Amino acid sequence: MMVNKRPVTIYLMPWGRVGSNLVNSIMEQGQNVTVYNEPLTPIDMKCRRQNLSEDETWVQQEIWLKTKILTDKGTHPIFLNLAAVHIKDPKAFTALMAQCDPVYLVHDRHDVVATVVSAMRTQAWVQEGVEKGEKRGWSLPKGGEVKFRPRIEITDFLKMTNVVENGRKIIAQITQGQHATTYYYEDILFDMEGVIVDIFAKARIPYHPYEVKSGKFGSEALADMVENASELSAAIIAQAIPTQLILEDGL
Repeated sequence: MMVNKRPVTIYLMPWGRVGSNLVNSIMEQGQNVTVYNEPLTPIDMKCRRQNLSEDETWVQQEIWLKTKILTDKGTHPIFLNLAAVHIKDPKAFTALMAQCDPVYLVHDRHDVVATVVSAMRTQAWVQEGVEKGEKRGWSLPKGGEVKFRPRIEITDFLKMTNVVENGRKIIAQITQGQHATTYYYEDILFDMEGVIVDIFAKARIPYHPYEVKSGKFGSEALADMVENASELSAAIIAQAIPTQLILEDGL
């Protein structure tokens, strides 16, 4: 009935703060690609506020996907960036998207601690803005990388590490048998142009020149980013969570 013949790339990340926005911003600079950045996330958040079930949420997400991806009459390749934790029915999602013969690419970050710290700092930054009557974007301003040091509650931190792992499980479920290619934040830091060229090729999107509009987020030292670095360092070590961040001295 409605198969979209355009190339469709589904770019999956487990949660946020793994560097996918860098890739997304590069794609958005092209004139011959249609980019959707996390469209299922606001649907999920809205449905949560309305206390709707996951099944009810998926119905609304399915409508969006059918309208924007499967039946749209555009001609440009589609780049669909999605946070896996907000896909409410992974099995149904895979079956639905099979109608457009998609390419699955995955974006992750080896360092879960750095991912969660980055996300929680950003959330704290936005929340502080709300309390001050300011509207802030979901990134710290340039020069604020090591100046904003919120307290991170240990229970919330551990809960968020589980969210990342759940996102990875959802990605594994969606991409099973799909020959997905996985890219890591650390790989982009090492060889950005090489990784980006490969993404263009696998996504079947014509290469276009681009400008890097975002930089490396945060610091290598936990104490630069978190007020209670000693407490958080102790929890990370106790839980044996691997990280490349420099933990508090003596731990």
